[in-house]
Amino acid sequence: MKKHLIAIALLSSLSSQAAEVTYQSSPTIVTLAADGTVQVKVKEAENVEPITCSQSAYDFEFYLESIVSQKWYDALIIANNVGGIIDFHYDDATCLLSALSLTRLSSNDGSAEVPVGELQETGNYGNVALIGTNGLTAASYSSSAFYTQDTHVAAFDGYVYADKVNAETGDKISRGIWMAKMRESDGSLAEPWIQVDFGKKVSIAGIRLHINTKSLALGRSAKSIILMTSDDGNEFVQYDTYTLPYQALVDGKFTTTLKTRFLRLKVMSNYGDANFVEIDEWEIYQN
Repeated sequence: MKKHLIAIALLSSLSSQAAEVTYQSSPTIVTLAADGTVQVKVKEAENVEPITCSQSAYDFEFYLESIVSQKWYDALIIANNVGGIIDFHYDDATCLLSALSLTRLSSNDGSAEVPVGELQETGNYGNVALIGTNGLTAASYSSSAFYTQDTHVAAFDGYVYADKVNAETGDKISRGIWMAKMRESDGSLAEPWIQVDFGKKVSIAGIRLHINTKSLALGRSAKSIILMTSDDGNEFVQYDTYTLPYQALVDGKFTTTLKTRFLRLKVMSNYGDANFVEIDEWEIYQN
């Protein structure tokens, strides 16, 4: 597949250093300290000037203190898992990062269609939505909203909070969960949604939703949901509505196989928590 660079909402500056330098490489170690400091070690690039400000343990550093920096951290974890190439924009005196841009390994415009059964499957049940597989990157996932660090990308990382449920995944993203508010600031229902863009039409036969038992007991699991499909990401068509059982793992097959590029899950109600809905892992199946 043809590589091309994409801006994925990671490019906002966190610092205003004057002497900015760019270094293109892959992250090899990403460390998050208790005080929120993120340190990044990268693969040494050939035929380029070395990183003169790097330390023995790390090359770049930033602080996890905003939505932008959280997106940076998520992108670094993803790139570390799949060997992605990143342009690191940094201050050459301090090695503090000012911006990132990530390479996406696909140039598909969405008009193609993947034949049934030809997506890469992972895990015990054949999940096709795991980040880093089937051309899926952080930019492939989105949501109407998420709470602090509990981004939509984390619902596709192979983790149910602290527990790894897919042996073929890499590092956990943030807390390993997607969480969103159930109500708007005026008290009205928010009807939050989460979605995945496969980049092309795929055949989908069923889904599997996970939540950890503590959050289940808090009433944060989805109860009433609507599944929606789209070929362009703008116009969505309702496929069906479901009332999910009160349990930590919910799975099921559709009555008919879907062919869609975008699959959206909209939450209409949960099991009692007045504030949040939570999905720890959303697995999707082609068979």
